[in-house]
Amino acid sequence: MSPAKTRAWTGGGGSLLTTLQITAAQTLVDGLSLLYPASWDRTTLLLTLLRSYARDRFDPSSARYLILSRLLALLAMPGDMGVLTFFPDAPDRLHSSQVHEIMTHLLTDEYHSTSVAADALACIQTFQLFLLSQAIELTNKSAAAPRGEQDHHHAFRVVIQDMTMRYSELLLTVARQTLDASLEATADGSLSVLRTLLPPLVSGLSLLRRQTWLVRPLLPKLTMVLRVLDVVCGQDGGVRRSERRLLALDQRLASYAVDADDVGKWQLEKNPTRVQKQLYNVFSKLYTGEKDHFEGQIGFQFEAMASFTLVALGRSVHPVRHGGKLLHKHTVRLWDEASQALLGSVTVASTSPCDGMGYAFEYLAVPLRVSHGKLYRLTTQEFANGGDPWYKKENLPDEEYDRAFIKILRDCYASGSSGFPSSQNLTGAAYGVPTFLVEEDNPMDTLPWIVPVDGLQAVKFNAKRKAASVSIGHVGNTLTVLGESGLWRTVFCTTAIANGVHTLEFVVKSSRVGGGVSGHVCFGFECGVGGDLPVSGAFVGQSRGSIGYMPAIGCLWNQGVCVPFGRREGDISKIVVLSGDVFAVTIDYDRHMVGFAHNGCPIGTDVAIELPLAVVPAVSVYGLHDVVDVRPGGIAKSTLQLHWLLDVLNSTASLAGRFAGTLISGPPIDGVEEELQPWLQSTLLSGGLTGPSSSCGSRRNSLVLDVTGTSWAAALKGEGSFLNP
Repeated sequence: MSPAKTRAWTGGGGSLLTTLQITAAQTLVDGLSLLYPASWDRTTLLLTLLRSYARDRFDPSSARYLILSRLLALLAMPGDMGVLTFFPDAPDRLHSSQVHEIMTHLLTDEYHSTSVAADALACIQTFQLFLLSQAIELTNKSAAAPRGEQDHHHAFRVVIQDMTMRYSELLLTVARQTLDASLEATADGSLSVLRTLLPPLVSGLSLLRRQTWLVRPLLPKLTMVLRVLDVVCGQDGGVRRSERRLLALDQRLASYAVDADDVGKWQLEKNPTRVQKQLYNVFSKLYTGEKDHFEGQIGFQFEAMASFTLVALGRSVHPVRHGGKLLHKHTVRLWDEASQALLGSVTVASTSPCDGMGYAFEYLAVPLRVSHGKLYRLTTQEFANGGDPWYKKENLPDEEYDRAFIKILRDCYASGSSGFPSSQNLTGAAYGVPTFLVEEDNPMDTLPWIVPVDGLQAVKFNAKRKAASVSIGHVGNTLTVLGESGLWRTVFCTTAIANGVHTLEFVVKSSRVGGGVSGHVCFGFECGVGGDLPVSGAFVGQSRGSIGYMPAIGCLWNQGVCVPFGRREGDISKIVVLSGDVFAVTIDYDRHMVGFAHNGCPIGTDVAIELPLAVVPAVSVYGLHDVVDVRPGGIAKSTLQLHWLLDVLNSTASLAGRFAGTLISGPPIDGVEEELQPWLQSTLLSGGLTGPSSSCGSRRNSLVLDVTGTSWAAALKGEGSFLNP
C-alpha cells in the first residue's frame, strides 16, 4: 500500500464505509513492520499524513487520524520501529531533509491545539533527546578504528551534525515567534510546548558549546531568542517576583552561613575539646538479652539511607546485671562492605558514658562520613561466658530504629576473630546490639511557622500531629508506619505555606528488606492552620478543609469529594506506586494553582483553586511498613520553585556568553571537553534509558505492535555499529 493512497481516505458518508476504513487502518497499523519495513517508508508515510493533516484537519473518528496518532505514538517509543526510524543505519542527507520537514510540520502547524497534541509532543521530545545524545557522543573521535569504520563514522557524524544544527535553528525560530506572539496575546498552548522542549534543548546545547560547527550558525538565533525572552520576562509579574525571591534566597543563605559559623566558633571557644550538641541514637529503645555463649564479633549489616556523619559508637548494656555496668571492654567496629576495610572503632567499658536509653558509647577520634546507598557492617567484640549478655532474636526481628539513617538488612558475625565479619544468618536481625550516635542539626537550623517567600532549606514532619502508629525519625523528615494495618494515618508538616511558589517532594519507601510498598498513599495539604483534622482513620482530602491526591486511583479528593484527575484520552491516570517513587506537590500562591508530579512528570494540568490564607502540607499512608520521606523540591535545595521562564533566561544568557567565548578561543584541541567525559559514560548513552512512561508520554495501550516494548538497550545494540563507533 503506497503512502500516497492515504490521501484518498476521506471520511465516508455511510457507517459501513467508515467501519471498513477504520478496520483497514487498524490492519495497516498492526502490520506496519511488514508493510513499511524501511525507515524511509515510515517517514514517507508520516510526512504524507502530516501534509494532508495540514490542509484538512482529520476528524478524530477517521481512519487517517487513527494512523497518524498511532504512528506518532510509535515513533515516540524506543526501538527500530520507534525513534530509530529517524536515524537509519546508512547516512542519507535526503532522509534527514525529510525528517526535518516532519519536525517543521509538528512545530509550526499549531499541533498543540489539536487532538494529536500529546502524541506529537512525545514524538518531538524523544527525537530531540536522541538527536542531542548522538551529537554529544560523536564529539568523541575514534582514531583507532579501521579505515572503513572511520569513513562510515565520519559520514554519520556529518549527517547528525547537520540534523542537530537544522533542528536547533528550527526550534529557536519557533521559540522566538511564540514569545513574540505572547507579548501581544495569550499563547498558553504554545508556551506549554516551549516549556517542554526549550529547557532540554538549552541543556543539550550547553554540552556542545565548544563545537564551532554548531556555535557559528546558532549564535545569532540564540541572541534573538534571548532578546525577546528578556522582554517577556520583564513584562511578566510572576517572573519578576521569582527573580526577587531568588536574590533573597541567595542573601539569606549567605547570612545563614555567617551566623552558623559564628555559633560554631562560640561553641568551640566555650569548649575547645568538642562542640557540644545533642546526640541521637539510631535505635529507638534499649535492646538487651540473656545470650552469653559466643566468642567473637556480632552485629548487623545495614544500608545507609542518607549521607550523615557518625560521631560515636556504642553497645547496649543490661540495666539490671552488675548494676547496669559492663564487666569487660568491648570493641565496637564499623566496616565497609565493599572493601571489607575497618573504618573506625572505639572501646566501651564500665567507665564509658551512657545515653538516656542505656547504651554505653565513646566518641570516635575522627568523625566518620557514611555515604547514602552504601553497605556497612557494625559489630561488637564479645566474650564467651564473660558476664555481659547480648541481644538476639531468632524469628521476625522487629527492632525499632531510625530508618531515616539506616535500613538493617541482616545479622553478621565473626567467630573467634577480630577481622571482617563475613558470616550471616538471619534476615533483618541485629545482634549485640551495637549502635552509633549522630549529632543534631545545626542550632541555627530552626524552621519558622510560615515558609518565607524565598523557600526553606529543610522540611520536617510535625511529631505532635501524627497518628500513634507512626514513628518520626530524629532528623524529622521520615515517617515509618509501625502499628496495625488497614488504617489510614496522616502526618502533617511543621511549617505552613502562606505566599510564594513552593514545591515539596514525598519519597515512598518500604521498611522491609527488599519489600514493596502498599501503594495506598495520599499527598496534599490542610486548608488553614486550625489543626482540627483527624490524624487516624481518615486521609488528607477526605474530611472538610483538606485536599489530597491519591495516585493509586487517579483521583483528587477535594474536601470529601472525589474528582478524577489527570485524565488522558478519557482514561483515568492510575499510577502503580513503587518503592523509590517521588511525588511532588507544588503550591502556587501567585496564581492560586496546585500541581502534582510523579518522578518529575506533571500529572494532568495544574488545578486552579482559591487557596486559603495558609496551607499545611500533609501525607496519608495506609499500608504496614510504608515509609515516606519529605524534602524540599525547589532550587538550591530549598522549597522555592523558580519560574521556568526565568530559569531558561538565565541558562540561555549563560549559553550565549559561552558561545561567544568559543568563537574567540576556538574549538578544544582534543575534540572532547573534560566535563563531557562523565556524560559520555552516563546511562543515556549506554542504553540505560527507559521508554516514556504512561504518565509522561502519550496514551497508554495505544500501540499494538510488539516492537514497541523494546528496551533502549536492545534498541541501541540492534540498530547498527555506528552507535558505538
